Amino acid sequence: DVYKRQALLYPKLFVSLANFHLILGSFLACCLLLLVPLVTVSSMNPLLVALNAAQTNSKKNVGDAGAGWVFFISTTGSVLGVLVTAFVLVPNITNFRSLLVLAVALAALALVLALEEKKLEANQREKLIRLAIIGGLATAILLTLATQYLQKDQLLTHRNGEFKIIHERPTFFGNIKIVDSKTHLPNGMELNRRAYLMDGLAQCVMLENGDPGSSYTYAMESLGRGLVSDAKRVLVLGLGGGILPMRFASPDVEIDVVEINPESIPLAEEYFSYDKNVANHFVMDARVFTRKTDKKYDLIFADLFHGDATPEYLLSAEFMHDLAQCLTPRGGVVFN
Repeated sequence: DVYKRQALLYPKLFVSLANFHLILGSFLACCLLLLVPLVTVSSMNPLLVALNAAQTNSKKNVGDAGAGWVFFISTTGSVLGVLVTAFVLVPNITNFRSLLVLAVALAALALVLALEEKKLEANQREKLIRLAIIGGLATAILLTLATQYLQKDQLLTHRNGEFKIIHERPTFFGNIKIVDSKTHLPNGMELNRRAYLMDGLAQCVMLENGDPGSSYTYAMESLGRGLVSDAKRVLVLGLGGGILPMRFASPDVEIDVVEINPESIPLAEEYFSYDKNVANHFVMDARVFTRKTDKKYDLIFADLFHGDATPEYLLSAEFMHDLAQCLTPRGGVVFN
């Protein structure tokens, strides 16, 4: 029930907190989301140790008073929780739904304990069963209606624009959203764009006619053509929506694309008119590819982001050396 209330809070309050102050707002948001459940769950271990010591034979509790057994179970649960979160929840469902799934599981656990615990008095058992059922059902309903509650299926307006999420997919590398937007310009015209968002940050923007919708894509293309006007081999590190490879697509140009997230390629095809036949695709980390490949390229485009920054290991001297080893004598690198 605690997790259910926290999950209800953050879609409504987090935007206001972010607008209030990015750092302080983030701290307050973490307190709202995590403080109560973490303090509550953390208080369970000493309580369980005390209950165990009080309810069992004192001779069995010489030494650690049962604390070793309690903390063994607690630590095992923590390890399993990390594995389930990292390999099941994060790549398959959103944070909001993860909290609700956890709340349903806690309600189910409380119900099982209420039915199985022999030492509970009748009125205590009845109250616990009632609370578990009500909390579980309420959370399950919210989980079922999560899309409507978060307004992800609705047209949203902000200032002079309209936005609609047309696709969302959690992955190991972040939560992907494909968003269509319409901006009403002062001259009465409309600007229609489609954005590829990773954890809320734009990785690729495309105009209605298929042209790039962000200046950095034009800048990378122009810099590349200025460096090597007749490139025959092009390496693109980081696919996004696939706009950059499409700008260089030609029967005379061999293009290799390295993308760490396997979900990006089908999404680029479906939502950004990307033709995967224009390039050879390698689903792997850019550092691994550049270290192992023997191929040489006239142009390399490095558009490598996790969140709002390039990972540090892709800014190292070693990675720059690997990039240089992939270049032809007249080749060049354009780095976003």
